[in-house]
Amino acid sequence: GLSAQTEARHGAAIAARVGIHTGPTVVGEMGGGETREMLALGETPNIAARLEGFAEPGSVVISEATRQLVSGIFVTEDRGTPELKGIQEPIRVHRVLQPSGVRSRLERAPGLTPFVGREDELALLVHRFERAQEGQGQAVLVGGEAGIGKSRLVRELRERLCDTPHSWLECQTSPYTQGSALYPLIAMLEGALAFREEDSEDEKLARLERGLAQAGLELDETVPLLASLLSLRLPERYAPLEVSPQLQRQKTLEALLAWLLALSEKQPLVLVVEDLHWIDPSTLEWLGLAIGQCPTARLLLLLTHRPEFEPPWPARGHVLALGLDRLGRRDSKELAARATADAPLPESVVAQIASRSDGVPLFVEELTKGVVEVGHTDDHEIPETLQDSLMARLDRLGEAKPVAQHAAAIGREFPYALLAAVTPMTEPALREGLGRLVEAELVYPRGVLPKATYTFKHALLQDTAYQSLLESQRKELHGRIADALEARFAERVAREPEVMAQHCEPAGRTAEAIGHYQRAGERASERSAHAEASQHLQKAIELLRTVPESPERDRREVPLQIALGAASQAVLGLGSPKVENAYERARSLSRRSGDSPERFQALAGLAIYYRNRDLEHALELGQELLAHAERTNDPSQLLFAHSTLGLTLHYRGEFSNAFTHEESAIALYDAIEHGSLESVFGLDPGITSLCLASLTQLQLGHPDRALERVETAIDEARALAHPHSLAYALNWGSIVHTGRGEPHRVLERSEEAIEISRARGLSLQLGGALQLRASALPFVAGAGVAGRALDQVLENVWPQLANTGLISPVAAPFFSAIADTLRRLDRLDDALRVLDSWLGVSSAKHAPYWDAEMLRLRGEILLAQRPAAHEEAERALLRAVVIARGQDGKSHQLRAATSLARLLRDQDRREEARALLQPVYDWFTEGFDTADLKDAKALLEELA
Repeated sequence: GLSAQTEARHGAAIAARVGIHTGPTVVGEMGGGETREMLALGETPNIAARLEGFAEPGSVVISEATRQLVSGIFVTEDRGTPELKGIQEPIRVHRVLQPSGVRSRLERAPGLTPFVGREDELALLVHRFERAQEGQGQAVLVGGEAGIGKSRLVRELRERLCDTPHSWLECQTSPYTQGSALYPLIAMLEGALAFREEDSEDEKLARLERGLAQAGLELDETVPLLASLLSLRLPERYAPLEVSPQLQRQKTLEALLAWLLALSEKQPLVLVVEDLHWIDPSTLEWLGLAIGQCPTARLLLLLTHRPEFEPPWPARGHVLALGLDRLGRRDSKELAARATADAPLPESVVAQIASRSDGVPLFVEELTKGVVEVGHTDDHEIPETLQDSLMARLDRLGEAKPVAQHAAAIGREFPYALLAAVTPMTEPALREGLGRLVEAELVYPRGVLPKATYTFKHALLQDTAYQSLLESQRKELHGRIADALEARFAERVAREPEVMAQHCEPAGRTAEAIGHYQRAGERASERSAHAEASQHLQKAIELLRTVPESPERDRREVPLQIALGAASQAVLGLGSPKVENAYERARSLSRRSGDSPERFQALAGLAIYYRNRDLEHALELGQELLAHAERTNDPSQLLFAHSTLGLTLHYRGEFSNAFTHEESAIALYDAIEHGSLESVFGLDPGITSLCLASLTQLQLGHPDRALERVETAIDEARALAHPHSLAYALNWGSIVHTGRGEPHRVLERSEEAIEISRARGLSLQLGGALQLRASALPFVAGAGVAGRALDQVLENVWPQLANTGLISPVAAPFFSAIADTLRRLDRLDDALRVLDSWLGVSSAKHAPYWDAEMLRLRGEILLAQRPAAHEEAERALLRAVVIARGQDGKSHQLRAATSLARLLRDQDRREEARALLQPVYDWFTEGFDTADLKDAKALLEELA
């Protein structure tokens, strides 16, 4: 029974109240002539009417009897047992909050395989669900070969829980979507929000807002993220997302997890993810987050996979691996017998089925159905393999077989509209064929024609139907599917170009397939789904290699290799050989095209790669970049080339030459013309040039000019409102302040950089800022505070940087700052290990620009550690002086000379100490209020 009423509130808004109860009802006609009407009488509609009166405007309430029928389909809230007028027995009332996302049981397969031989496994799953009910979330990975009964076990659990309040969500992966980032989660979210094909964008957004609000999530934070994920336009009432693509991706994963956990707070939740062996990397990463969070949630994660899938998560107490073995002979016979209970087979046939099925439940079922369909009881008529059995069943479908074949080419799941567009059958014949497939339980329907969607019962059924097509038939069919997608499903093609590519490829449309894979790679990169981007780009390259050699083929491969280099760098780190291979291939192919923009991009990618590995090669590439840019006279290319050479020469300790290129880059920079390069390199090139020039000025002995440059960079970054460039400039400012001996300013700058980096997901800038903050704390806070901050860096930041291959020349100032902090905290052994590790990196990468400072610190630490180690310390300090002098690095030379002069003073070699330090000090013309010059002056006065 259902009762509903609408009422006006405040003279405008119309709100509906709905009450629903389930039970027997008498239905009949009353009245006569034109006054006759159909009425439902009895207790059931009466209770429904009372529930409607209890409901608040805009809500639906249901009785306990109704809740049991829709358990798992809707999220409900227990409203107790209120007094209902005229109803004697107390009735428990529930408010319906939202759909859970689960498909109605009425949409499930009408006939399930008998459940045999898995009682122990089912009991284990029920036990794990009960623990999840109590707030001790669980994850169960159900593994086994194809057809072993993983999905059947999941369905049986669902049946077992039908009378238990809970929500049930399902994610289905597919080989067609394993390169589509978060595709299973997008489909799950759309299903949970009850998106319909005919809904407008505004209607979908409204459903998203309602769903998130009902889950108790902050709309301002989650709607922009999930609207972007669902490809919905964001209304002006929401602030646009101003975060890095990496942070947007991370926050989207977190928002999806928050939504899932919020649902589990309403009532226990089961999330099923099937076929992990086909899962995309981004969804797999999200699952890792969910597994990490579920121990304190009312959540059961039920994950199925084939043996080739290797879980990437560490062993945990709440994670169970449940392997399904093949059935024994007795269970196989029981399964065959129960599957044909209405038409019993002879014992000998059942025994033969059990023998030939080899304990695979799907094989048992298919062999049994095949025998029943043909009506044979002869042992020799039983197929030898599952493939034979499935093929035989398809052959017996008659005119319905082509329907299965055409559907199989579309995928495991196929919409009726697409199937109708690609099959040459008339609509009545197609519907009749689909009806036969449903009747034979080969496919399951969902929804009502013509908007229905069908799913093959098992991936092996789809594979068999597809394999039964001739190669020429497949080629033609995939071509028709591609045409239909392009003509009628343009939105899906734009959203999932990889699906279009997967049909163009077998259709022999290689050029089109390459283009779609390229667009898929670009789209994935834009969303920071770099693993998926690499897959698509690699596929495009592999296809391109099947095309005969020609200049045109080379031209097409160059941008693919450049994009692959960038994606590989994001996934594998700066030091991966795949990065080098991609850019080197692009460089080689682009030689024929002369001074093209693509050739410059390839050279730039290689220069960045070698700048972190081999500065000699990086210098050669930088010079080639500059020659290329000078020939084209392209301002953007000239800017990048000078910046690259400036940074490379700086790392090599050639400060004067480096400064020349840095000044050229600054002179070339135009905020309007070159601001767009920020989206390419992640940082504004004008800001980076100013920052590098400031550090070079500091090295050259101009601390005041260095401060002026970096302050300008920070001010311009604020004016540009570019958070990444601002965090970068603040970190460089902290380095300059460190060199000037201004720890309070270091703390101020680094804490602002930390705040920005955390808010924007700038992991590299965050790591640098945390190190610089730790280095300043010994001067402005207690040893305990400084030690804890330092341990956080050593235990968390450094391992992360090492894992991503980011121990590059740029890390030198951070290494020295941490080593000096360890020295000040009297952790001398740790300090020496840090210094020696960097000196090894410097030697391997030919990056000696910070060696003088490292050796100076080493000498100071040796003296503090072993006061008698004068000779070893003196050698280190003398070498520091010589290196700094050779680099024209006046600031490091002054520091090293001061440390060595102090050692000479202590050895009563005062004249020698003064002769060493005085000329260096006299060279300076600015910065006399900085710590280093004050220390040097005080020592000279003492030596006078």
